[in-house]
Amino acid sequence: MSSISNSDAQLRPFSYEAHQNAEYELEVQQQLIKCSQVLEPAPLQRISLASYESQFDSPDGSFYTGKRVSLPKVAREYPMPDARETHEMAVVGRDLLVITQQSNSTLVKVLLHPSTGRPVACARYLVGDFWDGLHGLCSSVVYAGDVWVSLQYKSQIVRLNPGMDLATPPRIVQEIALPPSVYGPHCVCECGQDLWISCKDSSHVVRINHANPQDYSIYPCSRRPIFIAMHPTSGDFYASLDLSNKIWRLIPSTQETSELDIPSVHGTTPVGLISGADKNVWFTLLGNANGGNGTFGRILSDGALEFFSLSVPVGVRAGLIHLAFDWEYSPKASGPPHIHHLWLLSSSLIASTEGYGVDAVFGILFDENEVADSRIKCQHSISLPTQRCKNHRILPHRTGLFVSQLGISSLAHVSGAAAFKPAELVGETTDRYNFFGQGVSSSLYYIAEDPINRSGLLPRSPSSILNLPASEEMDPRKHRSNSIIGRASKRQRNGR
Repeated sequence: MSSISNSDAQLRPFSYEAHQNAEYELEVQQQLIKCSQVLEPAPLQRISLASYESQFDSPDGSFYTGKRVSLPKVAREYPMPDARETHEMAVVGRDLLVITQQSNSTLVKVLLHPSTGRPVACARYLVGDFWDGLHGLCSSVVYAGDVWVSLQYKSQIVRLNPGMDLATPPRIVQEIALPPSVYGPHCVCECGQDLWISCKDSSHVVRINHANPQDYSIYPCSRRPIFIAMHPTSGDFYASLDLSNKIWRLIPSTQETSELDIPSVHGTTPVGLISGADKNVWFTLLGNANGGNGTFGRILSDGALEFFSLSVPVGVRAGLIHLAFDWEYSPKASGPPHIHHLWLLSSSLIASTEGYGVDAVFGILFDENEVADSRIKCQHSISLPTQRCKNHRILPHRTGLFVSQLGISSLAHVSGAAAFKPAELVGETTDRYNFFGQGVSSSLYYIAEDPINRSGLLPRSPSSILNLPASEEMDPRKHRSNSIIGRASKRQRNGR
């Protein structure tokens, strides 16, 4: 019903006596009707959506034809085998994803749809002993097809060949025991002939030559090292120290170490830390139990810190846990090379019941020519369907974006124009319709049908081939909706 204004008709003050007068009551009603008819209904606002030509080939070698119109932001959640903690991710080959689950030391292999990238089936395998604490995960460049993993509770680094299909069990190729004085390896990353390891439990950063494990270096640091990255310009190494609110630094040429304080005015708890497309190191601040302040930053070649903050309503109090540059290190839309697309992941991991803990993905476009003034070119947010899921890691992929959800044993897949054409989206700081991170509601979108029957991608007899109980297989038929969907976990319904 149209709203009512008294700009075109003067209504007499209402009184009890007038109410008794039926003639006057009829006159008032007629004036109200007149006022409502004066106002024209607001015109329907039409917003053109970014579109992209499909670039994905089908299994039979043919290509999609025509143009596919993409929803602005699409987030789907897929159940993984049940575990208390679902952690790191890595892409193996073209259509396989591997995920670590620390609470039961298992590696989950996820088969991806060859065109859409959506998970269609998964299986998990025990790595080591049930109590070994499989956590860190890194794709190897030196040993193509292999991955490095950390067994945090066993204090061991392992090189695995995960196998290129669901039915092939992961195979341990190499085992490296940590030096006796350090323990609790969390993150592992490969830099040429060296592995760099953050020992979260003993508060050390360790370098080990994977070809000669007797060649190693140990660097003590404040509590607790989480992620490690090498600066693309200076060659210095940095590690985020979450409990100390510092960032550790090593200058390899002099072996000098130092720790950079995070000023409290900018926030607390540095966690995510990566080498960036602009040839700097970038990091995030998670905040505390009350929430964060949407702050992230970068480390320049001389070790100086620069800070940035989200200004979209969803993100101003977000605790940021992880980040990643676009998988091609540039916006997928054609644009100048000095414009970069950065993904930020917010999490409810440490938020209290009363604290602000939004689980969302934030896309950031920034221009190298303007970022020195802490200016962000464009911001957009994607709130995940299941909140309080404890988002953990973010992984860009050719088909969109993957998010591991630690608290509910799920994998989220984010796609749409926000993933493929971020430079063409209207920033949420200027588009008030985007305040809640999902864009304008409409049913006038065309979504191309998948040319393949997903059930055909499953093993012919999964239970017999993989020797897994039914609960460890994922049924893709439950996830065919093109709308933004959510899934309440069993633990949430039971209050645990």
